[in-house]
Amino acid sequence: MLKSMLCALTLLTLSATAAYSAEPARGAADLEKRFKQYDTNHDGKLSREEYVSGNSQTTQSGNNTAAKREERFKAMDTNKDGFLTLDEYKTGRAALGRDGQPRKSGSAQT
Repeated sequence: MLKSMLCALTLLTLSATAAYSAEPARGAADLEKRFKQYDTNHDGKLSREEYVSGNSQTTQSGNNTAAKREERFKAMDTNKDGFLTLDEYKTGRAALGRDGQPRKSGSAQT
């Protein structure tokens, strides 16, 4: 069971990386712009509070509750330091669809 979970996680990571790298440049620019909008104290990283409050303005069908935003923040904070760098944010967003759910293999954010 652990082996299949590790395989699934590896495949999810690889497909998210492929989906992000295939994303048009405009998508990457939009992510950077959004990151800067959320970064209200302009320190180059997003605190949990900045992400949760900034992200509340971009409601996507019922998947943007405060609890879901908290969940997404925790998942994207890969080094668990309580902040998102631009790279963590981009990588995390690449792994999620617009609905905030894990992206299906081969799909790109629109």
